[in-house]
Amino acid sequence: MSSAVPVAAGSDPPSQSSTSPSTSAEQHALPQVENEEREIEVGYHITRIYLSPRAHRKWEKVSIYFANRRSYLVDHTSRYATLRDDYWGPSDDQQFETMDAGHFLYLLLECNRANPLFRAPVENPQRILDIGTGPGTWAIDVADKFPAALVHAVDLFPPPNEWVPPNCFLEVEDVLQDWTWGHQFDLVHMRLMLGAFTNSEWDDVYGKCFNHIKPGGWIEQIELDVRVMSDDDSLAKDSLLAEWGNTFLGCAERAGRSLATQTTMKARIEAAGFVDVQEQLYKCPIGKWPKNKVLKEAGRINFQHWDSGLEGWAMWLLTKYGAPEPWSADEVRIYLAHVRQEMQNPKLHVWHYTIGSPSRTSTTAEIHHPSPERLGNGSMSQSTLPTKVLADVTVPDTSLISSALSFARENSSDATYNHIVRSFLLGFVISDKIPTLADRDREAHAVAAILHDLGFPVGHPPHSQIISDEKRFEVDGANAARSFLHREGKSEEWDKHRTQLVWDAIALHTIGSVVFEKEPECQATSYGIWADFQGPDRVPNGLLTHEEYKKICDEFPRLGLMKTLKENMCHLCVTKPGTTYDNTVGEWGDRYVDGYSRKGKLTQDLLETCDLDEKYP
Repeated sequence: MSSAVPVAAGSDPPSQSSTSPSTSAEQHALPQVENEEREIEVGYHITRIYLSPRAHRKWEKVSIYFANRRSYLVDHTSRYATLRDDYWGPSDDQQFETMDAGHFLYLLLECNRANPLFRAPVENPQRILDIGTGPGTWAIDVADKFPAALVHAVDLFPPPNEWVPPNCFLEVEDVLQDWTWGHQFDLVHMRLMLGAFTNSEWDDVYGKCFNHIKPGGWIEQIELDVRVMSDDDSLAKDSLLAEWGNTFLGCAERAGRSLATQTTMKARIEAAGFVDVQEQLYKCPIGKWPKNKVLKEAGRINFQHWDSGLEGWAMWLLTKYGAPEPWSADEVRIYLAHVRQEMQNPKLHVWHYTIGSPSRTSTTAEIHHPSPERLGNGSMSQSTLPTKVLADVTVPDTSLISSALSFARENSSDATYNHIVRSFLLGFVISDKIPTLADRDREAHAVAAILHDLGFPVGHPPHSQIISDEKRFEVDGANAARSFLHREGKSEEWDKHRTQLVWDAIALHTIGSVVFEKEPECQATSYGIWADFQGPDRVPNGLLTHEEYKKICDEFPRLGLMKTLKENMCHLCVTKPGTTYDNTVGEWGDRYVDGYSRKGKLTQDLLETCDLDEKYP
């Protein structure tokens, strides 16, 4: 900052006996210097830490004095910055060690890149800003790599480093206040800022970033997902690690500072005016269990990252916003001891997501503010879709979605319609928690979920034009949805690709081994459908809680769903058996329909009766 004042780091704190609390602030008030630098040598190194005048005033008001004139608050043995008292993360040596481990982890995950420090294609940066720099390690490494660049690194608490390159400036400042940098940046970097801001504060920060980045410059943000997952069921559903994510997501929501930043940052960055928003997804192992050498080393480092970070991550949130009431510090420590014990299980194969999102400002040849109406593929921008709340679930609310609900109501029994709505809501509950699905076409997902069971024969009026004589019920439903979109959707919005997404999501929703490898819209649709039939306990990684499921069922009761499912499946086996032989519908006929038989009609039977190998050897 042009008016910031450097304050030396590295000096010893005064003895407690020499200064009483009532006079310490007065005796050790920071000097009111506008354009003068004071440097104190520490060994052979010099550290410059810059305080804005605003930070000076804030720190002069506190009565606690710390080495290097760092103001802080001790809470449950952890040290917290006092520029703001509403941030969960401590600013002590343990937390700095944790941040360094995270830095090494992300360097290793990008070890095959020429520049592992950031993905934004900035080749010769002149000015770089690192927000939430922590110990300053990333900023120092960037300053070393780009000696011609001026690197500003800002946080609420001075970093502990005793040496920085001459082109690196460590600054104490609250980025929610007015920015006083008198120049624009080529790159703004943020990492592990989850829970730092409220939703409106995030919008403010992204807006400030956009206004302080050069045309064509970049912002890059990296955030982790606090939920711990496993691909092989080695993580017990009732374990503390399995519930870790939901525990702290709940605390953060009660604090008004979501930890799900990785699911919202792309939309918020786009809403601020950035273009070319990209996302890079990492699966970060915890522990040395991967066979791949790089991932094994990454897992080893990440284990240390978690082991050193657990108390700093947990203490503030649990002692202030724990459920059903705030925890005591001792309760937190006992809890963390059990979590560490679980982490040390060598048979545990767990990981978490991390998402990186480099995004650029538009160039002078482009419009600087994105259209609030439509994206390039014709779909409405996800940040501008109107929404409504059903059963405590926020879902999109467009005229097309309303028409789809009416169309489904006209062609469904009561039980089927409630199942359709529950599937719609459950799909949003679950998919909004999965980083790879967060950027899906939400309107297409909604339409597919609402129309997915149009092919169920029970509940249709006589001589329905939806139910065919020769097609599978999933295909009948997909065809009806496509006709609905051609009839009700606007042609400039519903191109062939978007329409095909809805068709695929419906036609494939009963084939789990296929649909969960398809596009995000298809996966999201099936997550909701499968969750409604199987319940929270069979949804992986704790993505659906019993409380969430109960709220939805209370508003849209099941009304004997399994009885309705059996009725429809058996009806299909009786009325058009040829569509049931090669799929799951036939299993119901085998068990419940008299005279129904698939003998000689399975795909295996058809293939084995072809004697082509003998005719055409």
